[in-house]
Parts: sequence; C-alpha cells; structure tokens
Amino acid sequence: MTTPTPTTIDDLASISLAELNDLAELLTRTDRKYIVSEELLGGLLSGCGDDIVVLEIDGRREFAYESVYFDTADMALHRAAARPAATASRRARGCTRTRALRCSR
Repeated sequence: MTTPTPTTIDDLASISLAELNDLAELLTRTDRKYIVSEELLGGLLSGCGDDIVVLEIDGRREFAYESVYFDTADMALHRAAARPAATASRRARGCTRTRALRCSR
C-alpha cells in the first residue's frame, strides 16, 4: 500500500517540539526560507517523499514570531550573510537575534 503524496501542509506528518529539539540538538542547522505559491508548494512537497514533517504545537501548524536582530549600524552582519562569499569556500557566518513566539488565539 502506498502513502498518498502530500500536496499541502495539512497532508504532512507532524513532529512535536520535543521531538524536533531532540533531533536538532545533534545537527548543524542551516535555514533557508522561501515564499512560494500554493501551486508550487504542491509540486515541491510531492518531491520530498517522507523526508519532510511539519512542526505541530497544541494542534497548531502556523505560528507568528517576533524576531529582533542585532547588527552594526551599517548592517555588516546582514550584508555578509545575504551575499555569497567571493571564494569557493564560504566561511561560516552568523547572526545574533532574539525570537519570541506569539501564541495569541
């Protein structure tokens, strides 16, 4: 029996915050964020197979965050992270931020 191909976020298996923290603790994390249409999302999800899950907390899969980034006056950290390095080996870059989850219902 085959599992239906996910085409929306609702079709994906969920992972709890505790499970995610257990997995992420052992990983070097790299974030990539993209904004895509629902039509494109369906195609992307169908290509992921069972390798993708969605965070679910208290039955919710959508969350609002407030992030505050700390940088220099000329935004040097942002510019360094946003632009690829001129050399083939990209040195590690980072940012300092605070993030608060907004849980209003």
